Amino acid sequence: MAYTYFFKAVDGQGKDRQGTQDGSNEKDVSEKLREQGLYVTEIKLSDNLHDPFAKQKKFEWLLPSYHAKVKSYDLATFFRQMSLMLHSGSTILESLETNSRLVQKRKLSRSIQAIANRINEGKSFSASIAQEEKIFGDFLPKMIESGEKSGELDQVMERLAEDLERKAEVKRALMAAMIYPVILIFVTIAVILYLLISIIPKFATFLERQGAELPWSTQLMLDMSAFMQDYAAIIAIVFSSTIFLILASYTTAGGKKIIDHILVRMPVIGKNITAATLAQTGWSMAIQLKSGMTILDAINASKQLIKNDAFFTAFESAANKITQGGTLTSSFNHALIPLMMQHMVTIGEKSGDLDTVMMQMAEFYQVELRARIKLMGEMIQPILTVIIGGTIGFVYLSFFSAMLKVSTGGQ
Repeated sequence: MAYTYFFKAVDGQGKDRQGTQDGSNEKDVSEKLREQGLYVTEIKLSDNLHDPFAKQKKFEWLLPSYHAKVKSYDLATFFRQMSLMLHSGSTILESLETNSRLVQKRKLSRSIQAIANRINEGKSFSASIAQEEKIFGDFLPKMIESGEKSGELDQVMERLAEDLERKAEVKRALMAAMIYPVILIFVTIAVILYLLISIIPKFATFLERQGAELPWSTQLMLDMSAFMQDYAAIIAIVFSSTIFLILASYTTAGGKKIIDHILVRMPVIGKNITAATLAQTGWSMAIQLKSGMTILDAINASKQLIKNDAFFTAFESAANKITQGGTLTSSFNHALIPLMMQHMVTIGEKSGDLDTVMMQMAEFYQVELRARIKLMGEMIQPILTVIIGGTIGFVYLSFFSAMLKVSTGGQ
């Protein structure tokens, strides 16, 4: 059985080293460390006071933070702290050990500690982080690898932090713009259903006793109420089944492809998807090109970040054209890619400054996306206000028209 040990050691140059190492016992750990050129001065099991979570480990699974999902903001904070520590002269191992204690999410802390353990065993940082795919995905390890090759690991991490922060900002802006409209929609549906199922039937009973001829608006409202009472269960089943089938089909490759192609061509939603996709891929390609990756590698890595199947196909097609010897300009000649993007890629390719051009395009689409999200929120709110006000007004009009008819004896 393997245990985790904390150690202090001295390397061949006389520098102090500390970290963790897995082994069956202290002798096994000492032998592994000697193979790495380290001379051990102290070894302790991980359940001592040097372990930041030692006291809680027995019951840590009961804590909410133990199960909390690692989000883009958490990764951005981690990479920014790593960049600052590396820039100040700390080693990768020292930076990882420190960050494992600083991060708030336990999943991320355990992942960072696992990465440090692998580095202690002699693996590279990029190879170690690639094994934490559930936390870091496929793209981030590739960027770390490019930073290792170019010798600009601290700068790459800073760029990754900025990229993740932008991504989180877009998500927050979209959520903020949609929360109010979604609440209004649910409130509207709830009010209408309450009126049709609960209030209007009682009003209908009262009017039937009076025997008066009803206005068309009141009769329409009563008919709608009767329809809802008779077919409410069927409507609910059909509606729920439709939503379920759409969501279920989206989990299949064919269904996702069809739905994504429909979404990207919708008037408002499609423009938002386009702006968000090009902003994300623009940042990704700019970061990778600055890190020394080829255009083909940058496109292949960036397309993995694309969630929409239609745009994924467009970038995959661009990569295939470049592989076949085509120019970058001709490769981006696709119906989904805006003409402005195609034109700026041409300029970047000719000037040899493609990374700067892609970053400028990413910033442009980021600004456009913010404007579109704001506009969408501003458009939805008055539309919903009119719908809610119109519905309530129609109900009141129907009520008062009927009451006036009854009070005048049907005249």
